[in-house]
Amino acid sequence: MYVRTGEEFVETLSGNADPSTRAFTLRRWSVQSYPRLGQPAPAAPPCIPMPGWIRRLKHYFSLKVPQVTHRLEWKSAGRDEELLPDGLNPGYFYSTTHALARDLDLDKRLKELMAKLPARSAPFANDPFKTFVKTGGTIRIALVDLSTDSKMVFPGVAEFNSTQMTQAGSLAKLGLLYAAFQHRFDLNIQARMSPSSITGDRLRDLTTIYDAIQDARSRIVTFFFNAAYLAALDGICSNCQASKISRSLGLSYVNSALWKSGLYDCRWGGNMGWRALQRVGQRQ
Repeated sequence: MYVRTGEEFVETLSGNADPSTRAFTLRRWSVQSYPRLGQPAPAAPPCIPMPGWIRRLKHYFSLKVPQVTHRLEWKSAGRDEELLPDGLNPGYFYSTTHALARDLDLDKRLKELMAKLPARSAPFANDPFKTFVKTGGTIRIALVDLSTDSKMVFPGVAEFNSTQMTQAGSLAKLGLLYAAFQHRFDLNIQARMSPSSITGDRLRDLTTIYDAIQDARSRIVTFFFNAAYLAALDGICSNCQASKISRSLGLSYVNSALWKSGLYDCRWGGNMGWRALQRVGQRQ
């Protein structure tokens, strides 16, 4: 994955405006949207309801629970359940409020360290840190402590401006990766629960994504990504491959999966992107 810099983004902007005008527009938009080091964070926009054009699909996950065997670890509960945000909570935020479950000592030490950056104090007294501060750099940090067995299950987090909106570039493609694997999981659950739903016509439609193997006894079909789709997943940093994945899954499915998993939550911002997607959905 990679994050495009502002300079690279300017080169990709479409339109008839000359480069200097486009660069100015990008800088103005970027400053308004993404506060830089030392600037106050803008107020979080109000939450928006789940747009009506996103289908309320049913997604599934394999339930795991914390158990102590020879150590504290996540163990399979042996059943699949409908996916809800609590099911994928990594353990370092409160799902009802989305407040972070901070490790108070680690969080304090991280913030004390980051306070030295704008002051250009050691260890930030030299370049590249001096130039970073001088040019108004943007920095967001989330540090999750997984250093012990118990913290692998109940991790603590330290952060610096981590929930502020920032330009993510191609990191947004992680949502497509997640949606692709969620789609395969949902499809295999559906094939087990309702084998008759996997009709011949549907099997033919799914061949662009999957190879299918039917069990000789149960007649249940299991789906695996085909070689071409695996290549697209592997090369998702390419916009062409990312578009292939997006088109094959459908925007509605991708957004349903992201919303129901809790990976998107309006309490952590992102409304600008969702309003744009809502406009796209209304035109579909």
